Amino acid sequence: MKIQRVRRFISNKKSGYIDCAAAFQYLGKEDVKFLDIRQQSSYLNERLPGSLLASKPLQYRKIYDQQGLNYMQKYFAEYFYNVIKIKKDDYVIAYDESLLSQYGPSVTQFLLNYLGHKNVSILDGGLESWKVRNLSVESGNQLNRIQQQLLENQDKVGQLLGEKEGQIKVDQSEVLVNIDYIQKALEQGDTHIVDVREPQEYKQGRIPNSVNIPLSQLFQVQQNGAYVRKQNEIQNILKNKHITQQDQIVVYCKMGYRSSQAWTALKNAGFNKVYNYGGSFYEWENSNNRVEK
Repeated sequence: MKIQRVRRFISNKKSGYIDCAAAFQYLGKEDVKFLDIRQQSSYLNERLPGSLLASKPLQYRKIYDQQGLNYMQKYFAEYFYNVIKIKKDDYVIAYDESLLSQYGPSVTQFLLNYLGHKNVSILDGGLESWKVRNLSVESGNQLNRIQQQLLENQDKVGQLLGEKEGQIKVDQSEVLVNIDYIQKALEQGDTHIVDVREPQEYKQGRIPNSVNIPLSQLFQVQQNGAYVRKQNEIQNILKNKHITQQDQIVVYCKMGYRSSQAWTALKNAGFNKVYNYGGSFYEWENSNNRVEK
C-alpha cells in the first residue's frame, strides 16, 4: 500500500490514531514501520510482527531544555534514521502496552514530529487491544548488531552512534515552545495555558493563569484497553474551559511526557494551534518564575 493511500486513511478517520483492524492491513508493507516503545524484555517476549524496538531513544532525552533537545537531536535522530532505518517518507505506527503507559506512544509521535517526520500514527488501544482481537504476534530476538550494542552499553551511546551533529534539520516552531514563549504569552494574554497534571499536582503549584485538564480526562479506560476519546468529547471538555479549536493553546505537565500525550490527543481532536511546553513545570519552577497556588 502506497503512503498516499495511508495518508488518505488517516485524514478520513483519525489523524493521530489508527485502530487495530486498519493497522493489521499494513503489516509487511515496505513503507510502513511499526515501532514498539516498550522495554526490551517485553519486546522480545511478544510484539506485533515485524515491529522495531524503539524504547531506547526515549531515554536519551533528559529534559526539553536546549541541552536536552540537542542531545535528543543527535542520538534520537541517528537511532531512528540510521540504526533502525526509518526512511523520510515511511508511515510510522507507534505502540505501547496501552495508551496510558509511562511514556506512551504519543511521546514517540511528538518527537518524530519535532524532527520533521509527520507521517506518524498511534495504535489506538495498544498491544492490549491488539491481543483482545486475537491478531497475530511474534517473539524472539530480531535486534540488529548496533541495537544490541546500544542496549548493552548505554553509557557508550555516543561512540556507537557517532558524535554527529547537525545532520537532522529540526523545526520546532510547529510543535514545541520554550520558557520565553510562556513568559510572553502571560504578558500578552492571547494563549490558553493548560496544565495536564492531576488536580493535586495542579493545586500544589502551577504556571500562573493556567487551567487544569488532567491527561486522564482525554482517554477512556475499557476492559480491553485505554482509548483516546472521540473528537467531539475532547472538544466539549475544552469548551467547558472556554477553549475552542481556533484558540492558541500550550500544554504542559511536570517534565514534558504527559504534555506530549495531550498534544497528540488535542491535535487529533482538531486543535491545530496547540504546542507543547517541553521544559514544563520542572523548568518553570526551577527558573525562579512566579508560581501560582
